[in-house]
Amino acid sequence: MFIVFGCLVAVLIGVVWILPDYIDEVSLSDATTTIIENTPAPPTETQVQLARQKREAERALGEFLHRQAMLEGQEVATWGGEDYEQTLATLAEADAAFANGDFTLANTKYITATSMLNGLESSKAQRLQKALTAGGRALSAYDAAEAKKQYEIALALEPQNQQALIGSKRAANIERLAELLGEAKQLEESEDWAAALRVYESAVSLDPQSIEAQEGLNKVATEIETQRFHGAMSEALSAIQRGKFDVAREALSEATKLKPKSSDVVDAQKRLQLAVQQHRISTHRENAKTFEDAERWHEAAKEFEAVLVIDPQAQFASRGLSQSLQLARLHDQLDSYIRHPERLQSEEPRSNARALVDVLASMQETGPILDEKYRQLVTILELAETPVNVVLHSDEMTEVSIDRVGSFGRFKESTVTLLPGTYVARGTRVGYRDVLLEFSITIGASELAVTIQCEEKI
Repeated sequence: MFIVFGCLVAVLIGVVWILPDYIDEVSLSDATTTIIENTPAPPTETQVQLARQKREAERALGEFLHRQAMLEGQEVATWGGEDYEQTLATLAEADAAFANGDFTLANTKYITATSMLNGLESSKAQRLQKALTAGGRALSAYDAAEAKKQYEIALALEPQNQQALIGSKRAANIERLAELLGEAKQLEESEDWAAALRVYESAVSLDPQSIEAQEGLNKVATEIETQRFHGAMSEALSAIQRGKFDVAREALSEATKLKPKSSDVVDAQKRLQLAVQQHRISTHRENAKTFEDAERWHEAAKEFEAVLVIDPQAQFASRGLSQSLQLARLHDQLDSYIRHPERLQSEEPRSNARALVDVLASMQETGPILDEKYRQLVTILELAETPVNVVLHSDEMTEVSIDRVGSFGRFKESTVTLLPGTYVARGTRVGYRDVLLEFSITIGASELAVTIQCEEKI
């Protein structure tokens, strides 16, 4: 393209600059021949001056046409605007003056027009920036026609300008973008946030450079997130009140994802923790009450201990634990005597049992089960302290004695009264091996017969 353009310029220069001189020379040669033949008068000074002025005007025109051809190749008609129109008007004035033979005025006008072309060329950078700025304003005003016009000017000035390329593409979609934004705003007003979000997403996809579309998308997304957050918080607080702690945890987890640093979430988490703690304490307290009513004091004590693990300052649990452990020990002691009444056949256990009975008798608040065990122990203790007749049989030759009781001499039959317990009867006889006999008197027995005599000679 540039080679063809150069050739055209060369031809144009030849026509404007060389051809007139050649014609003048030919004319001069012919004139000389004619003068020789016809011997006319030589040209006047005015004619010579006029021919010079014409050549100067033609040279000025050639320079203009050369500059014009270069700028036309740069699409000056697109970006030159009124300035280029004025240049063409000046050219027309020059051509008119030339046609009228006013070569001096024509020369001046051609030079002025060329200067105007030079001014156009030097203003390209400024015009580019102006077009880009105007295009941006047109996009902001959703004026598709003006935006397209300005970006066409910018691309004519600099075909690979990225801002102009992007702006031109945006200008092609600006009318559709305006429609989408209008639709999205209507949906916002009706609080149809999900639909508004979808429309804004379409707008951003259509024109990623649109600040209004991006801001609208962010605004609606934030509103949706806020609504989800408030919904999750409301569900969490309601679940806490209803004791649905798993539901509350799930809702708070969702709220935390939406707004991790929200003080409302922190407060709700504390409320949940406290509610769970209070629920656990309440459950253990109810269980303890159930065990207390059933006089299952060991289980009640465990429930109170569990409460104290959760809240060491719980006074009711401290009191309950102390009472439960005391009553549990009393029940254990009673159970031991009742299940093993033979223990009361010894003096020390009987003494301890009597002390236990005294403690129980002094208690103001007991329970039906404890009262029943108390009565059983009293009965067993009375039997343990009731003497039993023991009938001793011997051969009237054996000396009989009972350890820790006394000696009874020789007899055939003798009766002794003893408390329930275990005793050792001892028999001795000269010339015979001693005899030891252990016997037990059970609690509640009516009478016992024991035979002891030495029979084995030494």
